[in-house]
Amino acid sequence: MKEQRTNYKRDKLSPDKVKRVEALGFEWDPIAALWEKRFSELVRFKEEHGHCNVPRGWSENPELGSWAGTQRAFYSRGKLSPDKAERLGALEFEWDPNAAIWEKRFSELVRFNEEHDHCNVPNKWSENPELGRWVTTQRSNYKRDQLSPDKAERLEALGFEWDLFAALWEERFSELVRFKEEHGHCNVPARWVENPELSTWVTAQRSRRGKLSPDRVERLEALGFEWDPSSASWEKRFSELVRFKEEHGHCDVPARWGENPELGNWVHTQRRAAKNGQLIEERRRRLEEIGFRF
Repeated sequence: MKEQRTNYKRDKLSPDKVKRVEALGFEWDPIAALWEKRFSELVRFKEEHGHCNVPRGWSENPELGSWAGTQRAFYSRGKLSPDKAERLGALEFEWDPNAAIWEKRFSELVRFNEEHDHCNVPNKWSENPELGRWVTTQRSNYKRDQLSPDKAERLEALGFEWDLFAALWEERFSELVRFKEEHGHCNVPARWVENPELSTWVTAQRSRRGKLSPDRVERLEALGFEWDPSSASWEKRFSELVRFKEEHGHCDVPARWGENPELGNWVHTQRRAAKNGQLIEERRRRLEEIGFRF
């Protein structure tokens, strides 16, 4: 068979023999014939799936998946004939499917940003799980320096956050600033119904004080953030008791003192804590020094 192809190519095979061999379905160029076969399979794949991105290990036709990958490799090396490249291009064959997928996901992110005013797609977002995973991958690639500067620039122009935890910290800090402006302090109630997330975040900052960056500690303290609000509250009431003593000559604040009900309740609480052995010794000493009667 190889000899017949060689003779045919050299025009040394008689027309009669050529006709007889072709009547048997003989292929003079099996490589070209195989290409045409795979191209026809790709056409049918496109009709069924709407695209030409045949998976590399596609179980229904592993050869087609490998062939598609080979066409891309030949094209990138300049080894694919212009005719074949043109026929594949007319079929909307994607020479770089990864780039095509990136552009598709980026377009989806643009729409998400328009609807939600941010780019923080949940990792397991039910409406589009692929987009959630893609966003996570972009952050991972950026961290590993595996994201092209062009792609990074396009994402940043969209307001993309590379460090989601840092972005969330800044968001909660801004909410705490507004809370301080409205209430005059940073002691967000533990289960504040208006913003439960802020309550949880404030508690987390206190428990992680030793692990917070110096910059964050400094910013919180500049806002008047109290790391131990119960201690701060005690000191406030103690100062009020000192002023009461200076004005009245004693520390027996009425339980329901109209001028400062909280101080009256606090005094009662100190006596009860001392009776139950729950008052810190240092606090007991300070109260005794100003003439407090237990």
